[in-house]
Amino acid sequence: MSFTFDVDEFEQTPQEVLAQLVQRTREAREKAGLSRQALADRTGISMSTYKHFEETGQISLERLLIVAEALGCLSDFGQLFAPRITPKPSEFPSLDQVEQAFASKKPAKQRKPK
Repeated sequence: MSFTFDVDEFEQTPQEVLAQLVQRTREAREKAGLSRQALADRTGISMSTYKHFEETGQISLERLLIVAEALGCLSDFGQLFAPRITPKPSEFPSLDQVEQAFASKKPAKQRKPK
């Protein structure tokens, strides 16, 4: 098991996260080959509401979920606010265990030059 920690993840403002969400939604719509109107028609959301979202980032959560579903991204919202698994200190391997693991690995065979 490996753990990563991305400091940049915590340095974003809500406005930056919102701008990224709008950009990703626009990119997903374009990748799907849909115009704003086509996506609005597919979701039952008015064109003006969807256009307002892409221009300002403002949309109801329910409508955003409908858009995500139409773009095949609804499952991404399942991770929002999901409990994060934080290992206990006792779950980390000791330095001795790490050294033993590396020592037990056989070096890769090297090819002889022809």
